[in-house]
Amino acid sequence: MPKIYFIGSKPCEGLESLIVSSIIHLSPPLSLEGIDALILTSKNALIALDQITPEWKKIPAWVIGEACEGEVKKQGGIVAFVSSDGHGKGFFEEIKEPLRGKRVFYARAKHILSGVGEKLQKEGIEVQEAILYENRPILLEASLKPPKGSILIFTAPSAYDHFLMSFDWEESYEAIAIGKTTLAAFKEGVRAHLAPRVSLEACVQKAKELANRA
Repeated sequence: MPKIYFIGSKPCEGLESLIVSSIIHLSPPLSLEGIDALILTSKNALIALDQITPEWKKIPAWVIGEACEGEVKKQGGIVAFVSSDGHGKGFFEEIKEPLRGKRVFYARAKHILSGVGEKLQKEGIEVQEAILYENRPILLEASLKPPKGSILIFTAPSAYDHFLMSFDWEESYEAIAIGKTTLAAFKEGVRAHLAPRVSLEACVQKAKELANRA
């Protein structure tokens, strides 16, 4: 049976995990005064924001995925909308009309692919962006490379990019993406699968289905 690996910045309980990056929280000066809506596309952005100010809890949050939704609720925030699309483009299409006329705060990573904030600004929506964390790669020993035929779970495009900094990609690998943005990051020729929902649990379920099929 193929081995299943989680590739990311912290271990996944119950799975072999490869830590290919570390999350660095940043603390830029910011003000949420007058903000009507928060955009949160990752738990890391929310955790970093919470370390800077508790005021975010009073502002309705528009989020991607079950993990981000759960973290907002856990921290005592207000969830206004949850996207199940898992892709920045789809998220943008879902929120652009409801957010029209509002002042929006977008908590984000240093490096992003979707450009949600920029797209909203082009629609005439006032968006304040703040870079609250960055993902720094960790180079791993060659001996840690997953064997051929392994199933690899990626929950962010950066996890895939950082994996390739340490290891060559094997044609026999199968990759699972948590959402469409991560799926789009895979190079041509990757045997890729999209999780049925934007959640780590759905990724693990898909990986086990593939492993049992082999």
